[in-house]
Amino acid sequence: MAHIFSRIHRAGLLYGVLMVAAFGAFMWSTRVWPDTPDGLFHLQRVRALAEALRSGVLYPRWFPDFAFGHGYPVFHYYAPAFYYPPAILHLLGLDLILATRIASAALFALSGGAMLLLLRCWTGWAPSLFGVGLYLASPYRLYDFFVRGALPEFAAFLWLPLLVYAGCAVAPADWRLGDLRTGSSPRRTAPFVALALSVTGLVVTHNLTALMAIVAGGTAWAVSLVAALATTGDEAGKRIRLATSGAAGGLGVATGILLSAPYAAPALLDAWWVNIGAGESGAGYANHFATWQSLWEWSVIYPYPAASDTIVPLPGYVLFILVASIVSLPWGGRLRRHILVAAVVTLAALWLMTGGSEIVWRAAMPVMGKLQFPWRWQTISTFTLAVLGALLAEMVMRRVPGRPALRRWAWAAIAAATLYVIVYAVLALPDSRVPYSADELTAEQMWAFDAEHGQVGATWTSEFLPRWVEAPVWAIGRDPDVQEPETPGAPVDFALRVEQEGYLRSAYAIAAASPMTATLPNFYFPAWQVRIDDHTVEAFPHTSLGLLGVTVPAGEHRLSVIWEATASIWLGRIAWAAVWLALAWLFRRWRRGPWRLALPFWIGVGALCVVASGGWAEQGARRIDVAADYGPVQLVGASVSTASPGGTAGVRLTWSVSGEPEAFTAFVHVTDAEGRVVTQNDAPLAGSHLPASRWTPGMIVRHEHRISLPAELSPGAYRLMVGVYRPGQAERPLVAQGQDEPRLEIGVMEIGR
Repeated sequence: MAHIFSRIHRAGLLYGVLMVAAFGAFMWSTRVWPDTPDGLFHLQRVRALAEALRSGVLYPRWFPDFAFGHGYPVFHYYAPAFYYPPAILHLLGLDLILATRIASAALFALSGGAMLLLLRCWTGWAPSLFGVGLYLASPYRLYDFFVRGALPEFAAFLWLPLLVYAGCAVAPADWRLGDLRTGSSPRRTAPFVALALSVTGLVVTHNLTALMAIVAGGTAWAVSLVAALATTGDEAGKRIRLATSGAAGGLGVATGILLSAPYAAPALLDAWWVNIGAGESGAGYANHFATWQSLWEWSVIYPYPAASDTIVPLPGYVLFILVASIVSLPWGGRLRRHILVAAVVTLAALWLMTGGSEIVWRAAMPVMGKLQFPWRWQTISTFTLAVLGALLAEMVMRRVPGRPALRRWAWAAIAAATLYVIVYAVLALPDSRVPYSADELTAEQMWAFDAEHGQVGATWTSEFLPRWVEAPVWAIGRDPDVQEPETPGAPVDFALRVEQEGYLRSAYAIAAASPMTATLPNFYFPAWQVRIDDHTVEAFPHTSLGLLGVTVPAGEHRLSVIWEATASIWLGRIAWAAVWLALAWLFRRWRRGPWRLALPFWIGVGALCVVASGGWAEQGARRIDVAADYGPVQLVGASVSTASPGGTAGVRLTWSVSGEPEAFTAFVHVTDAEGRVVTQNDAPLAGSHLPASRWTPGMIVRHEHRISLPAELSPGAYRLMVGVYRPGQAERPLVAQGQDEPRLEIGVMEIGR
C-alpha cells in the first residue's frame, strides 16, 4: 500500500511540476502583451462581461456599450466560456490584461496536464512528456495567441485531450446500456458523463473547434472499425463491441451538445437575424488553400507568418513524425491501432488544408464555409501529431528493454527532441507590443478604434450586426452619408421621465400630446420586448441605423423595454433541463465514497445555471430624477456610479429629443462644498458617435460621462452640476426653461477611499 501511495505521490508531483512550469513559461512569454488583430476585441469582451457580472447579469447575450453604444448580441452567437475566468479575475482587482494573461496561462498549463493524463494511458513518462512538448509548443497554438490573438480557439486546446480520454474510457468491452439506465456503477457511467461535459466545454469555448473535433472523432471511429474488422479473431464479438463503443460515444457527444443548447440553439436558429447568417457562407476559404509544397516550413526555427498571410505552414518535423509512424506500423504491437487512427486523422486534416479538398469544402459549404480558413484544421493535426509523437517515442523505448546504456541514450534523445521542439517554436515568436495600456481599455477606446477602422462591435467583419441596420458599417458612428441621409421628422410634443434604466431593462413614464414614434438608442433585435401599460406592442427598426422604434398612443403611459428569451433560447433551455435532470436521476444511485457528492453538486450547479439564464440577479445603478428643458432636447434622468480617488466615475445622462436636432455639448462638473470644480467632463450630448444629424424627434439618447478623479481628492460627498452649451461656446452655457442658473445641480457623487 505504501508503494502505491508513493507512486501516486510521484505522479502527482510530476503533473504539478509540468503545469507550474508551463504556467510560468507562458506568463514570462506574455510579459509584453502581443499586438494582434483579434486580441483587442477579446479584451473588450472580457471588459464588457466583467461589467455585466458587476451589474448582476450572469449570462449577458447583449453588450449594451458595443457598436457605439447601440448594443451588440455577442454572446447570443459567440461561445462565451473563455471570457469568464479573466472577467472574474478582473472583478477581483486585476487589470484586464493581467487577468487575461493569468487565465490564458492557466488554460495553457491545464491543457498540458490533460494531454499528459491521456498519453500516460498508452506510453511511459518520457514519451508522454515528448507528446506534451509537441502539444504545448505547437507553432500553430502559439500563432493563435501571439500572431492572430484568437484567444478562445487557443483555449479550446484544453478540451481535446479530455474529450479523447473520456471517449476512450466510455465503452470498455463489458459496457452495457443498462449501466446508464440504472446508474448503478459510477465507474462505468462516470466516463460517459465526463465525455458529455468535455463536449459541452468545447462547444461553449469555441464552436468551430467542436465542429472539427466531432468530424475527426467520427473519422477516428470509422478507422478503428475497419482496422478491428480487418484483424483475425471473434468477428461477431468485435462487431458488437465496436457497435457498442460507437453508440456510447455518439450518445455521449449528443448529450454534450444538448447540454450546450442554451448557447448553441440560439446561435444556430437565430443566425439569420445578423450578418453571420444573412446569406450563404462565402467561398473565401479558397484563397487560403495550400499546395503540398507550400504546406511545409523547413526552416531550423519556425518563422511565424503574418496574420494577413493566406497560408500557415506546418513545421517540417510533422512530415517526419507522420512518415516514421506509418513506417513503424508493422512493429506497433498493441499500439498499432492507435498509431493508425492518429495517422489517418492527421492525413485527413492535412488534406483538408490543401486545394485537393476543395470538392469537399464546396459540397459542405453551409458548414465548412463557417471555418473560413482551411489551416484551422491544424487544431486537429496538432493534437493527433502529439499523440503520434508520443506513440513513436514509446515504440523506441520498447525496443531497448533491459539495456541500460541504450535506454539512457533513448531518454537523452527524447529529451533533446523535446527541447528542440520547444526552442523551434519559441525562439522566433513575435515581440510586438500593444499601443495601449489596460487602463485605456474602455468603451470610448473601442468606439474610437471602430470609427478609425470603419468597423463596428470591435470586429471588422460586423458578423453580429442586426440585419435591419441599413447604414453602411463604416458610417454607423459618423454623420450620415449623402447616399443615406436621415429624414428629419416633425417636432413631437411629449414629456418623458426615467423610471428605470438597467442592463437588460428600462422603463419610462411618457406623456404624448398625440400619437408618436418613440425611438430608443439601441439596435432593434427581436429579443427586445416593448410594453406599453403592461401590454406587449410591436416594435420595429427605425431610421437607417435600425434603432428600436415603437408607436406610442396619445396620453400618459408607462413604456418598458425588456430583453426576454426568444423561442430558440427557450428551446435550448428545455433541452438542457431535460438532459440535466436525466443525469441527476442517474447520480441518485451514486452513494459510495466521494461519488455521493455528485448529486448535490449537480443540483447546485443546475440552480446556478437557472439563476444565470433568467437575469434575476440584475442590479440597477442609482437613479436621479431630473427635468430640464433646453428647447429641442430635455434632460430627463441621470445615474451615478461610485468611485475612488485616482479612479474614473461614470455619470450617465438621459435626454429626450422633441424638436429639430441641434448639436449640443453637455458638461458635468464635480464640485466640493465651497462650489469649486474639482474635475469635470465635457462631451457631445449623445457622445461622439451619435451626432445630432442622426437624431429624430421622439428619440431617447443617453451618454455616460467618464470623469477622471484626482488622486489627491479627499473621500466624501461631492455635488454634481450639469449644463449644456453649443459647440465652441463653452463660456455661454444655455439656461434651462424655468431656471436662473446655467448649471443645474442633479445630486451628489460619493467618493470612497
